[in-house]
Amino acid sequence: MGIRRGRISKPDGEQFLTSMNEMNVRLSEPASYDEVFALAQEYGLTVYDAAYLDMAIRERVPLASLDVQLVRAAKKAGVALFRP
Repeated sequence: MGIRRGRISKPDGEQFLTSMNEMNVRLSEPASYDEVFALAQEYGLTVYDAAYLDMAIRERVPLASLDVQLVRAAKKAGVALFRP
């Protein structure tokens, strides 16, 4: 998306993908989509943002986000926030 919108160059995008391959990243499926939808409703989030909150809750990891509404929901849910 960044390449298409002209925010980053194609070489920079390719370098980013290369660096992602070097990281220890794994995919995570929600235990229940019903829980994701419930979190979205409870905290007034999009389902997309609720999926991040759900993962942070399940994995017991801090949440990294600049989205004000998601950060507010994380605090209410007792999820720690990532601080670099």
